[in-house]
Amino acid sequence: MKATLSFLRISLSFPRKQESLAILLGLIAIVLIIGGCGDPPSAPPDQLKGDLVVMAFLPDSSLAAYMRLVLDGDTLVGDTAVVDLLTGDTLMVFHNPATLHGILAGNHQVITSAQVSESGTVVHYAGSQIVAVSGNTVAETEVRMLGLAPNFSLMDVSGNTIIMDDLTGRIRLLYFFSFT
Repeated sequence: MKATLSFLRISLSFPRKQESLAILLGLIAIVLIIGGCGDPPSAPPDQLKGDLVVMAFLPDSSLAAYMRLVLDGDTLVGDTAVVDLLTGDTLMVFHNPATLHGILAGNHQVITSAQVSESGTVVHYAGSQIVAVSGNTVAETEVRMLGLAPNFSLMDVSGNTIIMDDLTGRIRLLYFFSFT
């Protein structure tokens, strides 16, 4: 003898030995269909955010007047506009120290790409560093600025003299190698 369990237009037949198991499975299926499969999904948790304070120091350990910042590859728009007298470009720079609000918690790469003097000229550069920002806290980092390369002259492979000041405003790459 076979028992038949029917719901939602599905008919299942089981041998008599498995009759109680079939009824139990049927009841579980009905409860899940009617009652749902658990609580509805909750909203994702708020992402933790913190603040970041960047202080830029010149080679003589004094504070830089202004600075340009790059955070995780994105150039940030500062709070002050200055004109670079060398290129004529308008730069949006930050007063020093700069406070960045609402930074996602985690490790971030901070680059102080240029310190701009009050006259608007690019004076110093600095490298990048990794800064850890925690949620609901203020992280602080100090950046030590480097001076621009001094004026010097070199001979290129063709015997021409190259003077550093002649390349002002242009990107320069120095590659030292030896003739053997």
